[in-house]
Amino acid sequence: MIDPMAVEIMMQFKAAGLRVPEEVAVAGFTDNPTAAVVEPSLTTVSQPGYEMGVLAAECLLDQLSGDWEEEEKPKRHVLQASLVERKSSQKRGAS
Repeated sequence: MIDPMAVEIMMQFKAAGLRVPEEVAVAGFTDNPTAAVVEPSLTTVSQPGYEMGVLAAECLLDQLSGDWEEEEKPKRHVLQASLVERKSSQKRGAS
């Protein structure tokens, strides 16, 4: 789930009396700036947004200029995401 939703889930767990990460671990996706400042800080997956935009623009420009061969559709690009481990998924007993 995206980070703002994960933060809301953590708040709902707290309201229900569940402790994050002692009783339930939570992780998000997007590495939103909020993820680092909530308590506990949110474990998240960081995606390469800039690189995704560059690739999308290059693909669009290729299509518009006619440089995109019909047999090349669809193109597949794999970019590296990274796990940003924070307190919301901390193992029991870890500090």
